[in-house]
Amino acid sequence: MRYVPRFYSKKGQKFRLMVTGSSCTGYQSCINVLCEKQILDEQLDVNPEEAHLERPLKIIEHEADIQGEEFRVALTIIEVCGFGDMLDRSSNFDVVTDYLENQLDQVLVEESKIRRNSKFVDKRVDALLYFIEPYGHCLSEFDLEAMRRFSKRVNVIPVIGFANAFTKEELSIFKQRIVQELSDENIQIFDFPYDEDEDEDEVVEENKRLRSNLPFAVSGAATGVNQQDFDDLAKHFPWGTYNIEDPAHSDFVDLKTVLFMSHLQHLKFITQQYFYEAYRTERLSNASLSSNSSHMLVDHDESKQSGTNPHEPYEFETHEPTSSQSSLKHAQSKSDMNSVSPSIKSRQTLQKRDSIKSTSSKIKVPHVETSLREFPQRNSSKRNAQINEVGETKVLQSDDVAHGRFENVPCTTTK
Repeated sequence: MRYVPRFYSKKGQKFRLMVTGSSCTGYQSCINVLCEKQILDEQLDVNPEEAHLERPLKIIEHEADIQGEEFRVALTIIEVCGFGDMLDRSSNFDVVTDYLENQLDQVLVEESKIRRNSKFVDKRVDALLYFIEPYGHCLSEFDLEAMRRFSKRVNVIPVIGFANAFTKEELSIFKQRIVQELSDENIQIFDFPYDEDEDEDEVVEENKRLRSNLPFAVSGAATGVNQQDFDDLAKHFPWGTYNIEDPAHSDFVDLKTVLFMSHLQHLKFITQQYFYEAYRTERLSNASLSSNSSHMLVDHDESKQSGTNPHEPYEFETHEPTSSQSSLKHAQSKSDMNSVSPSIKSRQTLQKRDSIKSTSSKIKVPHVETSLREFPQRNSSKRNAQINEVGETKVLQSDDVAHGRFENVPCTTTK
């Protein structure tokens, strides 16, 4: 058993426990015995006129202060009423999952604020008791799908209700089948993890024993006992007595110790460091992808309206050293930058040498091409270029100023 500091027991640790399962699993009586007080309505008397009506699925929170000899817990029971009792149970998963994610969302929003609320109440669920019906020879598809979804957001602890319906051999076989099915379906429940290198030997042995007892087999309160005092935690039958607190009959003591003493802090730690961090990473990653997708759609729409090619968005901007702060924009793809750079250098050289002061607005050219339509004078005349001694093209300043352009268009001549 893990060591629990004394000040935790005196102060009272907040613990949020969700309970789900069909109404025929007896989870109401089990929780009442666990808390030693009447918290959940067991609904022992059923009205025959309303038996055919479906119970609406709803989530109810109950507050309870649990105090023992070595612990004190401010417990919040989150009951999922009507889970699995409907004919159409497809929406049951979403109701529980949405509730779990909503509590994680509230913490994420609060942590994202610049000024956080000092009175913020953390409502993340620390553990979920999933009650399994004591019928059949294996888990149903509904139970497998439910635990698969819930185990991604919370610590799931499977519990077999009405375990007194089994013999000792039947219960052992049923437990082994449940564990094997969960392993085959790759459903990660809270299986009391341990590290043999770091944990103490007592902790390792205790966790191994608890893991071998999964899923926990429990039963509700006795019939005909005083429900207010909970003095008699046994079921009396003509053939014998079923004692809830006897480890040979039930795993009730182990379940109570795990929830309120030995693993309370471990469950809260996993909720904060594993489930919340995984959900936070998932939400922020999805938000980043959505933001990038929206920007791409906006850029695509703007390019369609302006008539430009969205695949050639490169813009090169230089500022003239004039009082008007004029600028020139060049839109050119990355593959054509090598051909544009010489003309830019020539233009800057002419500006520095002759101090040409011109005022021009930003000109956005989707693609720079030299065509006959742009330079009709340069097609048939050689007056705009002279050949020097090395055969290179020399651009005349007068021609460039006259045309109002700064592009260097080469002219090929033969000697």
